[in-house]
Amino acid sequence: MNEATRKRLRLILEGLAAGEDARPRQWADQFGVAEKTVKRDFALLREAGWIHGVGALKNGHYMLTEDGKRLFSNAN
Repeated sequence: MNEATRKRLRLILEGLAAGEDARPRQWADQFGVAEKTVKRDFALLREAGWIHGVGALKNGHYMLTEDGKRLFSNAN
């Protein structure tokens, strides 16, 4: 995993912890990358057990899991 990916993952986790909206399109615009890239980032975070989806795929969003909350709180 390269440094740019690690930075995006960290920023996503920080944003979720701060209660920011977590739809891939908005994050892609913020990071200046393709939406597909952000979807892959979310997939990595889901596979790690740090986030989970809430609601329907089209209208839903992501939130930190309990493990994600612990990870984030231990990092700060």
